[in-house]
Amino acid sequence: MALAKGWRTCGLMSDTEYRIMIIAVSEGTYHVPVAERTPLERSTLRRFHRYKEFYSIENNRLYYKGKELLCESKCSKVITNNYHKSKGIGVRRLYHLLKRRYTGVSEAYI
Repeated sequence: MALAKGWRTCGLMSDTEYRIMIIAVSEGTYHVPVAERTPLERSTLRRFHRYKEFYSIENNRLYYKGKELLCESKCSKVITNNYHKSKGIGVRRLYHLLKRRYTGVSEAYI
């Protein structure tokens, strides 16, 4: 049984993957020759080409299906800031709060 295209959500990206994806989305292509690409670059670009219509850039931030995509370096900062803004709510409630605005956040990571 085939799943509908775009059914999956986009998980947490490393900083390198995030940088590659920003370049690919903004320029529409990636200028490193195929033979010289690392496995990380190849897998990131494969993800971009499969789900190209779901990625966008607004204000130098990468969005996936209208939600901001977080990279590893930003994730802990975003979680901490939202935890303090919401005055120490529980993990599940914080997860559902963040899930509405961001993609790449999991309850286990929080």
